[in-house]
Amino acid sequence: MVSVIMPAYNEAGMIRTSIAEAKMLFHILCPDYEIIVVDDGSNDGTAEAVRSMKDKRVKLVSYPNNQGKGYALKAGFGLVEGEFTFLMDSDSEICPKT
Repeated sequence: MVSVIMPAYNEAGMIRTSIAEAKMLFHILCPDYEIIVVDDGSNDGTAEAVRSMKDKRVKLVSYPNNQGKGYALKAGFGLVEGEFTFLMDSDSEICPKT
């Protein structure tokens, strides 16, 4: 399994597109994947946008106050189930973890 961590802050307008692009890519590369979206204290409905997708491969971590990207990554890594983990910004830039 592959895990994708996607930290997001106030990305309600972009998050569905980013998740869809990640799903397309990882469905081709490794059909056994999960996407962990970490809503880093957004106040624009980012968490609600993710929840509305109702996708069992997409997990959501959300907390009320913005803590920064490092905190968001730590929260995401706490839920990783995959053997390999990728980081993907909510603007769809993919960065493999070494």
